[in-house]
Amino acid sequence: MTAAGHFDAVIDMICYLPEEADSDVRAFRGRCDHLIFCSTVDVYSKPAHHYPYCEDEPRNAISLYGQNKVKCEDIFLAAHARGDFPVTIIRPAMTYGEGGVIVHTFGWNTTYLDRIRKGKPIVVPGDGQSLWVTCHVDDVARAFVAAIGNARAFGKAYHTTGDEWLTWDQFHQGVARALGAPAPRLVHIPSDLLAIISPDAAAITTSNFQYSNIYDNAAARADLDFRQTIL
Repeated sequence: MTAAGHFDAVIDMICYLPEEADSDVRAFRGRCDHLIFCSTVDVYSKPAHHYPYCEDEPRNAISLYGQNKVKCEDIFLAAHARGDFPVTIIRPAMTYGEGGVIVHTFGWNTTYLDRIRKGKPIVVPGDGQSLWVTCHVDDVARAFVAAIGNARAFGKAYHTTGDEWLTWDQFHQGVARALGAPAPRLVHIPSDLLAIISPDAAAITTSNFQYSNIYDNAAARADLDFRQTIL
């Protein structure tokens, strides 16, 4: 922060609703040199028109979470176009780290990890072969830092996702190895059937995980020196 309440940069990690984005614009218009917004790859339609996703993929989000992030992006990009402040949008995918939770077929609850440790069956949507990416918080954080004041990033959006494309079967096997647990017992159930059996618990699978989620990180590599170093 510089003199007279002017900020060199603002990074918003907690803006989820359009009214929150509007509040940012009111608060920082003419008072910051750069605003970096943490969005999400969930802004895109699923399945993709082509793989891997690029940043110009249509933003026809399925989930309410993704739809609200699209609205927030539009508000910030409009502020950028008006000259209120330069804006950069960063779109992570699954980002994990110490103390956090691991996503799975039924969301984020930790019973998943308990089941793996105990060798109990784990439900996997479909045939377990749709693709998924993960990235450690430290790698994603470096992209945010590299974006600060970076004129090449003004007015642009970037993926900061994993470069290691994993099937869901491989993902669960990797989690088991990280826990020092036996190889998981994977039970494959069609996503359509999961939506009938447990519509609320499986909502994130039917709207997201059943589709392949792989992303082109070339723009972030070029402009932000983004690299996945933690696998």
